[in-house]
Amino acid sequence: HNMKFDMHFLEEKGAVLKRWLIHDSRAMAHLVSPATASALKVRAAVVLGAWAAYGEDELKLAMSKGGWDFATVPIPLLWRYAAFDTVLTAQLAEELYPEVHSRWLGVYELELASTQVHLDMEKRGILTDRRYLDWAKEEWSRDMEAIRHRIHQEFGVGNPNADNQVIDMLRRGGWQPVLFTDKGNVKLDRVVLE
Repeated sequence: HNMKFDMHFLEEKGAVLKRWLIHDSRAMAHLVSPATASALKVRAAVVLGAWAAYGEDELKLAMSKGGWDFATVPIPLLWRYAAFDTVLTAQLAEELYPEVHSRWLGVYELELASTQVHLDMEKRGILTDRRYLDWAKEEWSRDMEAIRHRIHQEFGVGNPNADNQVIDMLRRGGWQPVLFTDKGNVKLDRVVLE
C-alpha cells in the first residue's frame, strides 16, 4: 500500500526489486472509490471491516500510555504493527484487484508505470521549465475557477469537494440516496455517481 514509499525505502537500503511484479493496493483503492481516503487503515476498515483499524488503535494507545513516539516506541510493538500492515495490504489487494482488473486495468497499469517514473524522478531529480510551469499553473487556476463558477451558477454548489453540498444539489434534482456508510451517512463515491 503506497508502493512508491516502500520502493523508495527498500531501494535506498540496497534492495534490488523486480519492479514489474509490484502492485499497489493504494492505487487500487483510489480507482475503486476515488472520493474515499486511501490510507491503508481507513480503506481496509471500509472494505474489510472495522477490525482492520485495530492494530493502529492498539499501537496509538500503547504509545500514548508509554509516552513514546515512533523514534522511541519499543521494537516488539512495531513488529506486530508492521506485520499487521502487511496482512491488511494483501487482504485489501485481494479484495480490490478483481474489480480493478475488470474495469480499470489499463488505467491501473499506467498508474503503476508512472509511479515508478515519479520515484526515479524524486531520486535523481529532473529538469523543469519554470516559465511553462508558472504559465500552466495560472491557466489551470483560471480554468478551475471558471468550472467552479459554472457549477455554482448552474447547480448552486459552492464547493464541489464538499459532499454535503453535492448531495443537497442531487436531492434538489430528485435523487434519493440508497447507499449509506456504516455510520448512516449518504455514500457519494464513484459507484454512486455513475
